[in-house]
Amino acid sequence: MKQYLDLQRKILGLSVYSLASNDRVMTDGILKFNLTEGFPLLTTKTINLKPILDELILFIKKDKEQWDNIMDDIMMDSICSIVGKDFHKSFHTEEIPPDDMEAIREDYKYKLPRTLTKEEFEARLPKRYLNVVIKDFKSSNFFSEVPRLIAFDATLLQMIASQVNMIPKVFTWIGESVYSNTTEVEQMKVQVERQPYPLPQLFINPNVKSITDYTSNDFQLYNYESHPTFRCQQHINRVDKGDYPGLYI
Repeated sequence: MKQYLDLQRKILGLSVYSLASNDRVMTDGILKFNLTEGFPLLTTKTINLKPILDELILFIKKDKEQWDNIMDDIMMDSICSIVGKDFHKSFHTEEIPPDDMEAIREDYKYKLPRTLTKEEFEARLPKRYLNVVIKDFKSSNFFSEVPRLIAFDATLLQMIASQVNMIPKVFTWIGESVYSNTTEVEQMKVQVERQPYPLPQLFINPNVKSITDYTSNDFQLYNYESHPTFRCQQHINRVDKGDYPGLYI
């Protein structure tokens, strides 16, 4: 997640904080991740993936017909877009080069049944990478929201790739308006000094037949090591002197 920390350093460098801007510093940003190198879940503070998965599953289950059409479009046209009020998700595929196919063959020797003939084995190998470019139009808090948005959309990319027998690869996230509050600056300074751990791997049950049939039990996160989360004061006005318990973000 070096890209995330680099953008966080940029935000910290924009030291123009003022009450007139509601105690916020605003910018835009582009983050690009290669999912073949690991699942982009932030390691410089702990992110709970379970509620993100629950939200994603509910998002998908709202319209089964739409998602079936999306799967068909990706398979037939190699490109597909999902447009919402606050986002634009553009999926596109690319052919896997021969050198990469050799590594994939070795990997799938352990994933596919050994009873397959050579022809059946080759037929079931993925032949294309699936990439996505996601534009978020709404303002998002870079410290607390953006890591969860990245995990949400990276999981979606893996789910779709699993359904169309492709390999998820490049995930590009474009935030047109990201901000951080001045109350988060000290935590951000600590976070950028932390050494990131290697990225984890997200395993998705390959036996689920429809993208709308997933449950949270179909996902398994492996080798996730992270630094502690932050205990932050909620940004509210208080009149008493009690010790506010704060929020974990």
